[in-house]
Amino acid sequence: MNIFKKLKRIIKKPSEVVLNQLLFSGCKNGDVELVQRAIELGADVNATKKVGRYSDGIGGRNNPSWQGTIRVTPLLYAATSAFGRKNEAPAKEIIRLLAENGARTDQVISGKEEYWEDDIWEISGYPPDKVKPYAQSLASVLGRHARKKHQMYNSPNDYCAISDSMAIYMAGLFDIPNVKGLPDRLKNKEAYLNDSTAAQREEREERVAQGVATGKPLTAAEVIKLRNEEGRKRLEANKLRLKLRQEHTR
Repeated sequence: MNIFKKLKRIIKKPSEVVLNQLLFSGCKNGDVELVQRAIELGADVNATKKVGRYSDGIGGRNNPSWQGTIRVTPLLYAATSAFGRKNEAPAKEIIRLLAENGARTDQVISGKEEYWEDDIWEISGYPPDKVKPYAQSLASVLGRHARKKHQMYNSPNDYCAISDSMAIYMAGLFDIPNVKGLPDRLKNKEAYLNDSTAAQREEREERVAQGVATGKPLTAAEVIKLRNEEGRKRLEANKLRLKLRQEHTR
C-alpha cells in the first residue's frame, strides 16, 4: 500500500487515538454533537486521559512522601469539566450518551502511586520504595467529591470537583445506592427524572419565545408535539417513581 492510499485510509477512518482525543475534547467543552460523532466513529468510552499529578508529605527526614498520576475516563472528565458552569445540561447529556454506549463505573479514576520512606528532596534521584496502582469507582468518587476547584492536588479526590446537582444526576442515572452525602436511591432517581423533564420544559419555552421574537412563532401543532413529548417523559417518570416507592416500602 503506497503512502497516498495509507493517507486516504487514515482520513476515511481516524485512528482510535484521534477519536479518543475528540471524545475527551467534546467532554471538556460540553460539545454533545462532537461526543456523539466520536462515539459513532468508534471512540472508546472507557479510555483514560492523564489530567494531573498529586503529591504530599514533603517535609523533614523520615516523613513519608508520595506522588502519583491522575487518569480519568470520559465520564468523570465530563462531570469535572462542567464544575462551575451555570448550565450543566450539555454535560449531563454527554454523560447520558456515554452511559448508553457502555461507560463503566467501576474505575473512573486511576493511576500509579510512588512512595518514599524518607523525604523526597533528600533522596532525589533514588527510586521509590513502593509503587502501586490505584483505582476508584464512581460511587466512591461521588461519596467524596470536592465542592471547590483545586489548583494543586494532594490526593486524587482533590481533582474530583463535582457539583451536588451533577453528583445527584449521576447517582440517579447509574442507580448507585447509598452514596454517602447524597439522598437515598429513591431520591437520587427522582432527582434525575425531574432534572430531565425540567430541561425539556425549558427547551420548549425557549423555542416558543425564540419563535415569537423572530417573527416565526411555532404552530399550534408544533407546540402540542413538544408538550406531548414532555407528557410522555413525565408519565415514564411517574411510573418509575411509583415502582421505586413500592420497592422502598417492602
